[in-house]
Amino acid sequence: MRLIIALVLVYFATAPIAGAQSDSSLLPAWYQAHIGFMTRDSGAWIAENHDVSDQNPYTHFGLQWTAMPGNTGMTGRLYGLRADGSTEEFWQFREFWHAGDNQARVMQWGLGGAFGDGVMTRYGDDFATIRQTFSWPNGVRTEGGHIIRTGADNTYTAEQYRINPDTGQWEFQHALTFSRQE
Repeated sequence: MRLIIALVLVYFATAPIAGAQSDSSLLPAWYQAHIGFMTRDSGAWIAENHDVSDQNPYTHFGLQWTAMPGNTGMTGRLYGLRADGSTEEFWQFREFWHAGDNQARVMQWGLGGAFGDGVMTRYGDDFATIRQTFSWPNGVRTEGGHIIRTGADNTYTAEQYRINPDTGQWEFQHALTFSRQE
């Protein structure tokens, strides 16, 4: 009797999971290509920091992307590298296809309790935007954006923007060009 009860419990506990298996064939081709591009080889990317200062002591910035099961999304982290070889993590990311909303979602958290949530929109083969709302530890909410431009097979540029709350205009902050690390 205990065996039957245990089997019934296992069945009901795993049935929802079985129906939710990842199927990358349901994703748009551009999103599948994006996940493949970012996570290929080691999924590691490095950008040189041209603005090293006392307030910005990092010689390089690194990104590490890992594909989620079924290549339906990816997780990542952004970190700074100092000249002495030490690192500091700034952000963790989760990017995935939201089938219910039919869109690519980008969530990130870090910087002492900040959280960002938004949508990636693809324009052509080598250009995408990400628009996010950020909630900061002090209760302030801001909007930010990125423009991602893929270049050669092993590079891409990420431009960061502040979105003006009064005008909606994207105000350029800075750009980094990342190179794939093998």
